[in-house]
Parts: sequence; structure tokens; C-alpha cells
Amino acid sequence: VDAETYTTMRELILDTGGVEDLHLLKTKTVGGRIFAEAHVQVRPTLSVTQGHEIAHRAVDRVMEAIPLLQDLTVHVDPEDDREDAPPLPNGHEIERAVHGAWEEATGEAPQDLTLHLLVEATTVVLVCSSNLDEDAIERGKAAVLAANHVNGVQVLSPR
Repeated sequence: VDAETYTTMRELILDTGGVEDLHLLKTKTVGGRIFAEAHVQVRPTLSVTQGHEIAHRAVDRVMEAIPLLQDLTVHVDPEDDREDAPPLPNGHEIERAVHGAWEEATGEAPQDLTLHLLVEATTVVLVCSSNLDEDAIERGKAAVLAANHVNGVQVLSPR
């Protein structure tokens, strides 16, 4: 695409609420129609739903402004994932390790578990049973922090 269209697309995406950065914008023209792909960076603590909504707003803004745009795919990233970035740890393996560590330390399986996987750190948000006392919760937190790749843990209890 021409430089003006590219700049317009880039600015519209970057000006979308919730977008913190744009680290890749690829475009191609086929039969006079424009196809584009963008990688936007958002706050790493956003939910999947929030990230999805930000992507939709970015697409809508650009599609409305550029009539020849046939398709825009927006990938939502919690951090810059350019090719030189180190790979993320395996979330499934970490989840299994955290689940096992918590259950071994407290005698109960977590009711729910959310991982926030980033290159620099992995944080666990865990929901535990209301049956556990503070000592059991502290033992569980220590066990989870000892699990491979875990840098932080937050425990929520329905009490």
C-alpha cells in the first residue's frame, strides 16, 4: 500500500483505546483490495475478552476509514513478541506443576487456576477452598512459588 494509507492504518490502530503499541503491520494489495495483519500490544493483565474487544474496535476503526480494506486481522499480545523474543514457558506444564504443588501442600486441589505467562515472569492466580486455614494457604503459596517458572502467586478464597 502507499505510505499515506499505511500511516493512516498505523495511527488508527495506535489510537484505539487499550492499544499500548503496534509492533507489526503487514499489508498486501490483491486485485485492488487491501489485506492487512497487525500485532498490537495491550496491558498483560487484561482478560481475553478485553483483548478481543480492543482488537474488534481497532478493526472497525480502520475498516471504516479505508474503503479498499478487505480484511484486517489483529493479533493481541501481552508483550512484544517479535522473532527475537525468547519463547514463553509451556503453560500446560506449569499449570500441572502448580496444581500438583498446591494439592500436595494443602491436601486439596485448587478450585480454579489462571496463569499470566510473560517472557519475564509467570504469575498464578489461584482460587482455593474456603475450608483451608491461613497456614495451609501459606504452605500452598510457598509450594507454588517453588514450582518452575513461577514468580508470583495470588490466592483467592471464597470466605
